[in-house]
Amino acid sequence: MLKRVFSQLHRYVLWLLISAVFWAWVFTFVTDTTRDKKIVLYADVPSISDRSLAIELEKELPDGIQMVQVHPFSYAAFDTEAVKLADLYILPEREMHEYAEQLCVIPETGQRGTLLHEPDGFSRLDAYCIYEAGERYFLCYNIRSGHLGAWNASEDDAACVIAQRILQMP
Repeated sequence: MLKRVFSQLHRYVLWLLISAVFWAWVFTFVTDTTRDKKIVLYADVPSISDRSLAIELEKELPDGIQMVQVHPFSYAAFDTEAVKLADLYILPEREMHEYAEQLCVIPETGQRGTLLHEPDGFSRLDAYCIYEAGERYFLCYNIRSGHLGAWNASEDDAACVIAQRILQMP
């Protein structure tokens, strides 16, 4: 009996893998929503409490938004296009030139980002992010976001509302 089970082990493992992939897909389908109903933030920081930050930002959602997703850049390691579809970014200053074409210029300041962290000085989101020593970090907006309102003639300004909440957090 045991010999027969082991001789078919490869089939059991294959079905286990197929089942795991199927249920992961179902879980993603059930727990996600369309781009127009969510704000996505990608953070290029050494460490981020992504789920905790998302929960905090979801406490008061703008009209029409169902969720906020926060991810480290490593989350999209195999799907670099996902990063390009984000609404907001937390970027170190040294990386901003790499994303310059994707970043929206903030009308009030003419800058491509708002300072979040200054080494040995001003800092936001310390409860959620660990920043790299000696590096300045900025909150930036994706020019292609569907949630920047008048900044890029999109339907709503939900990303700007969430960004304002981030900038008011300690």
